[in-house]
Amino acid sequence: MATISIISMALITIIMGTGGAFIYSSFIKSKDRVYLYFSLSFFGFSIMHFFLTLGAYFSGINSEIAGMMYQISHVILFLAIALFLRVPLKIILPKMEKKIFIFVLILAIPASFLLFSELPLPVATDQGLTAWNIPGQITAVVGTFVALMLLPAIYLFALSAKKSKDLVFKKRGIIMAVGVLILFTAGPAHNVAQSFKAKLLADVLTPVGAIIMLYGIYYPRLKEKKEINNSEGIQ
Repeated sequence: MATISIISMALITIIMGTGGAFIYSSFIKSKDRVYLYFSLSFFGFSIMHFFLTLGAYFSGINSEIAGMMYQISHVILFLAIALFLRVPLKIILPKMEKKIFIFVLILAIPASFLLFSELPLPVATDQGLTAWNIPGQITAVVGTFVALMLLPAIYLFALSAKKSKDLVFKKRGIIMAVGVLILFTAGPAHNVAQSFKAKLLADVLTPVGAIIMLYGIYYPRLKEKKEINNSEGIQ
């Protein structure tokens, strides 16, 4: 049976995979490594949520398998975040980008070990949601890592938007920053959500953040098509 949590995680898997494929096609055309890092991070987020989809599914069958799916998904998350951070760094701080990337990967090693220090035991609720039952230590590790890595990413996206002279790319930077903020606030909220409303809100807002990020990626192309259609209408 497809629960709300399964649908939510599966939806993000598809959204992120679609976004990654679109960005990778831009890399093929331009050979700009910013697009490569961007696409790989989106593929990473997609794979992460694929394992969370499995976790949500197994939460109604076998909590231990569901817990292992959660752990694997978050090791992938750490790698995806490291790649994601390279995108704004490549634009704003190109000389520091590689060094910071290596530093983040080094931080991801002890974070991953701590992630496996205790097995979460997620369970499916009668309301169609997954209670992930994440131990406090793991919640702290995930929350700290995500905050330390993604808050700078949000700031750098906003900064690149502010510096851009192109209004379309300025708006895209703002859209991406908003999407990242929603996705990676609602995502870790699953670890601490206790009430039905809190779990449901996290399940709803997480794909909303992913959709906003996807819209940000497509925004320049959508804007271009709109202008072409408008010009054709005038003619």
